Amino acid sequence: MTTILKWLCVFATLLLCAPGQAQTATAGLEPVPELPLEQVAAPVRRALSEARDRLDHALSGDVADAVLAEAFGHLADVSFAHDLTAQARAAYRNAIELRPERQEWHYLLGLVEISEGRLDAGIAALDQAIDLYPRDFAALIHRARARLQRGDLDAAAADFERARGLVPEAPAVLGGLGRVALERQQYQRAIELLEQALERAPAASRLHHFLGRAYRAVGDRERARDHLEQAGEAAEPFPDPVLDQVRQLSRSPQFYLEAGLSQAGLGQLEGAERMLARARELAPDDPDVVRNHGDVLARLGRLDQARAAFSELVELDPESPQAHFYLGQAEELGGRLDAALAAYQRAIEVGATDPAVEESIAHIMLRKGDTTGAGARFARLAETAEEVADAARFRYWQGLVELAAGRCGTAAGWLEQAHTLTDGYSEAVVTALARMHASCLPPETVDLDQALEWAQLVYDARPGLRSAATLAMVHAARGEFDDAIDYQAQAMFEAVKRGILTERPELEQNMARYREGRPAPVPFGEDHPVFVAGLGASGPSG
Repeated sequence: MTTILKWLCVFATLLLCAPGQAQTATAGLEPVPELPLEQVAAPVRRALSEARDRLDHALSGDVADAVLAEAFGHLADVSFAHDLTAQARAAYRNAIELRPERQEWHYLLGLVEISEGRLDAGIAALDQAIDLYPRDFAALIHRARARLQRGDLDAAAADFERARGLVPEAPAVLGGLGRVALERQQYQRAIELLEQALERAPAASRLHHFLGRAYRAVGDRERARDHLEQAGEAAEPFPDPVLDQVRQLSRSPQFYLEAGLSQAGLGQLEGAERMLARARELAPDDPDVVRNHGDVLARLGRLDQARAAFSELVELDPESPQAHFYLGQAEELGGRLDAALAAYQRAIEVGATDPAVEESIAHIMLRKGDTTGAGARFARLAETAEEVADAARFRYWQGLVELAAGRCGTAAGWLEQAHTLTDGYSEAVVTALARMHASCLPPETVDLDQALEWAQLVYDARPGLRSAATLAMVHAARGEFDDAIDYQAQAMFEAVKRGILTERPELEQNMARYREGRPAPVPFGEDHPVFVAGLGASGPSG
């Protein structure tokens, strides 16, 4: 029997088409629109075909209503997972007709309707779901948001309050009540609730839009502008286990890509990696999928896997400058400097124009001891930089290159330029300048009062290993060795806590000098991490 005849059997209830099929199983059902099997990727086509075949099998035999309902429900789930909302709607309705007690089908039908802007129909379906399970937190949130979108503030507030009784501090609850307060022109209340929601869900960029409106309404234009500039589309997250199960049915690499990027944006890198790995299984030749998977692997510290991913990216698109650049980053993170340099140079050969490639080459040259080549590249980058912040960063690194070469006086000139470009304050720049005044500059140019002011400013803002060691160095240069010893001890303690004291020999060496009443001879030791920027280049802009 063909699929077409089976559907005729259902919708015309011609019992002769399916001997033994009870009329109660087909009466009242509606046709499911044809699945666009020729318009989807092969993995999606297989998933949809399997769901359709399962339904065809149920329709062709003498099965109980419950079995047929499950087949319709499964087809609906798979259709919804792939954004086929017309097919999902009809299939969910048929499943509900056969088994109206299944709460999750009412719930999912509501989400289908809302996703297409059919708010009244969506709310009606969610009403049924909540009647069947009044403590369904996700259903309450979805219905509250739909009611809010429809302008029914009292009903929306009631749903948010019911949800608050289940999960009092949920960002979706606080954000929803904040939006209700905003629409009621209760601006201070809105600000309070929305700020609480944002504190608990900082990635929910949509909250910035509502906070911007609220602050503008109370006359705080500066905060309003700040929030509106950060506004995006990401809503407050909340647990939605039923919808999550449906999403897991997706065979669309785009779904897993977007899910992975969303989790990565929230800092959930392990979950992001799993989603992106699944996307890569489904679309192994998609450069966007491979690149993002490699990026998350690198952020997780799985450098060999990241390197393998970016090597695949180069194979997929050997003429892509971006592919070679990403491979270079993975090689650099893994300490394979020659391989990284080769990848960056290949990126330039195939047309890379992004200054980040030249900057990466300059950093590798510095790490390999080629101060002449590194200095020339940073100088060229500074001269051609379009943004002041970039120019400041390149001048800063030009100064560090000169320090690495032992040319303290020349370094001071470039660092002073960086200091000017950053409007007088950058933690990285003033740290370097303070250390230079305390160690290597000619006596006639030294200003230890200014050096102490800078060092104290950095320490007060961020007390830690580097700032304590800088303050110790300045106190030693001023002859205040008791203070120098105290701050150096703090720096060494921080290094012990981080397990890196043996990697920082200059800390113990300078402590010995201070105990002997001698200042530090150089601002940074030869192997100081300040010279190793790599991918996370520290400097005036970061």
